[in-house]
Amino acid sequence: MFDIVEMPKNWPVEVNYHEAKAYCKWKGEGYRCISEAEHHAIREYDVLDLDATKDIIYQIHSKVNHNMAYGSSTPVDLHPANSKGFHDVFGNVWEWTEDNFNGLPGTKTHFLYDDFSSPCYDGRHNLIMGGSWASTGDEASCFARYMFRRHFYQHCGFRLVRSLPTTDGSKPDPQIRLCKDHIFVLGAGTPNNKVDLDENKLQVGYYETTNKQYLYDSHLHGQHFENEIVDQHVKAERIEKLIEQVNKILDDYPVEGRIATHLGCSTGRLVFDLAKRFDEVVGVDFCGKFLDIALKIQAQGEVCIKVGEEDVCIKCNDMDVVNKVVFKQMTWIPNEIPKSELVLFSMIDRVENHLSWLRRLKEIVQPNGLLVVYCKQAKWTSKKLQENFEKIFYLIKESCLMGDDCLSIWKMKSSYAAEYL
Repeated sequence: MFDIVEMPKNWPVEVNYHEAKAYCKWKGEGYRCISEAEHHAIREYDVLDLDATKDIIYQIHSKVNHNMAYGSSTPVDLHPANSKGFHDVFGNVWEWTEDNFNGLPGTKTHFLYDDFSSPCYDGRHNLIMGGSWASTGDEASCFARYMFRRHFYQHCGFRLVRSLPTTDGSKPDPQIRLCKDHIFVLGAGTPNNKVDLDENKLQVGYYETTNKQYLYDSHLHGQHFENEIVDQHVKAERIEKLIEQVNKILDDYPVEGRIATHLGCSTGRLVFDLAKRFDEVVGVDFCGKFLDIALKIQAQGEVCIKVGEEDVCIKCNDMDVVNKVVFKQMTWIPNEIPKSELVLFSMIDRVENHLSWLRRLKEIVQPNGLLVVYCKQAKWTSKKLQENFEKIFYLIKESCLMGDDCLSIWKMKSSYAAEYL
């Protein structure tokens, strides 16, 4: 085991994206990783024919190193090349691509797993293609699209490519798709997703993220963030009415003052108010910019930000309650959200997949607790919500605070609690 052996040059390397790019630079001008479109071009067959029987994951004796067939990577020439002359298009090691991971046109998330892919439509994850020796299930499928952060190691190698000059002198277009949004990261700010491609010699396509929830954290759509700040802290009539109404609900329908959860807490204004009545309050939002402000208010008592040309200063008037508050950035309702005596869901207007949130509300409401759903538009009336709540919650009251908004109060049905909790 201590012998020195020659490096086996027919084995794939397993590297992160940055190491792959460093090798490309060392190799010479114009070298890069493959694009998603180019990976499709070197495959044996066209994925668009949608014939699943051709997929390697359904081939019992396919000559592909996947599904733990060998327990490790293998020489790239262990199996014969495909009809186009390319080895290991699938299996052995994943292939880093130059493309940022993003949804395809018309993409939609499924309510049972809303946040599997969409949080990675941020310009900080690159596509990996083809699967690896450790890929099981559908991971090595020709229909699969997976991703990782560029500094990760994930049984990934790369295929060295270079675009040939075009006959008309135009820039080659390998159909590389990048995300033009720079998404705010809680605790780190807004990163500049620097592109390591020579765009003077190569055509590169830029597309907006298909995750609509990122509109609130994207540098391209600052108006969404600013509008929320105005609603919460400048022209604040709506939020003040909501705070007043929630306190009235708690007076009219008392619950134990242990835990309250606010889904859609924004900058935390209502959360800090609830902390006057509850032992613990959990504030949840998917927007990092909102939570950044909430956390600074919690730590400092005040934060000033610029909205348009104006400076807006936001304060917490009762610092005695801030230690009872916990803020969490979540893209759905996970198991770590505690069962609560009060659950207020006020971001149904902002979430992309309404069903993924509505279906899990039952998991965090105590049997004797209250669920309050607030919507700025009348779309989510009690009649509409009843389609999802019918067997679980019953309506106590529905009201309008201002304009065409809608607030509904619900309690869990004793029959549901007795059977499932």
